[in-house]
Amino acid sequence: RAPNPHLLQGTMAWVDKQICNSTYSWAGLTWTDRMACAYNRGKTTLCSGDWADAFVHKGVFYGQFLAGGSGFCNSNAQPLILADIYQVVSWIKQITGTK
Repeated sequence: RAPNPHLLQGTMAWVDKQICNSTYSWAGLTWTDRMACAYNRGKTTLCSGDWADAFVHKGVFYGQFLAGGSGFCNSNAQPLILADIYQVVSWIKQITGTK
């Protein structure tokens, strides 16, 4: 299947990290403050080409998609792991020199 040339969007909720932690316990991940979890069961999931996409709300960049589990690109998808950008904003500003 060819990639869709149109920009698409979906609705997902920022959910408790424990949901992702229990979903991915088999992977032995060490959860940090810089990780977050998003989910919308049966509604929105990532598909091919979506990895590293932004998690945005009202024009504010909150997270970046990092990983997901089984059910990829269908309504049975599991919660998604994101980088929590808010936790590293001060570091980004320091490195880039922005205010």
